[in-house]
Amino acid sequence: MTQGIVDVYPFMLPPDLSDVFLAAGWRRPEIYLNPQVRASMSAFALANPDAVQTGINLLQADLNNGQWNAKYGQFKQLNQLDVGYRFLCAKK
Repeated sequence: MTQGIVDVYPFMLPPDLSDVFLAAGWRRPEIYLNPQVRASMSAFALANPDAVQTGINLLQADLNNGQWNAKYGQFKQLNQLDVGYRFLCAKK
């Protein structure tokens, strides 16, 4: 607990993050199809492999048949997205 002031700033994600963490593919979901990319994300590495494969298969199908774009294509128009990450700045 601090007796100072804590300012909270949203960290808006750009679409072209070079660091791949779970939310990095918000506008480019095809990165999740790459096993090497998934292996570097703890959420995938720690999840049940069968559940991950099921999700990957569904994502691949949705990307192939246009369902992903129909449901989430509006994200491709955004230049940034707030997915809940925050910077905290504590001052005395």
